[in-house]
Amino acid sequence: MVMVNRFNKKAHFILTHSTIIAPKVAKLYFYNIFKNYELSYGIVSDRNPKFVSKFWKKLFKLLDTKLHMSLATHLQMDRQTEWINKILKDMLQIFVNYCQDNWDQLLSAAEFAYNNA
Repeated sequence: MVMVNRFNKKAHFILTHSTIIAPKVAKLYFYNIFKNYELSYGIVSDRNPKFVSKFWKKLFKLLDTKLHMSLATHLQMDRQTEWINKILKDMLQIFVNYCQDNWDQLLSAAEFAYNNA
C-alpha cells in the first residue's frame, strides 16, 4: 500500500495484502503515518470500498476529519500516487533478487531512498 503526504511529497510504502479489511488499514495508517504527522484534515481515497466502509466513516467523524473522494473526472488528485507507484515498481525491479521473493524486505529502504532523494 502506498500513502503519500501531498504537502511534503513524502511517500510511505506499507507491506500488506490485497484482501486487507478497513479496520486493519486504519491500524496501518495509525501506526505508520499518524505517528509521523499531525492528524490529516482530509484524506484522498480512490473510492476503494475499504476506505468508504462504516468503520472509516466513524473513525473520521470521531477524529473530526473529512474523507475526500477522488473522482474519475479528477484524476489529477491521484496522479501523484500513481506516479510514486511507478517509481516504487522501478526501484524494486532494480534491487529485487532473482526469485523476486525479497521485495517486501526492500520497502523500508525504498521509502528512505525516495524520501531523501
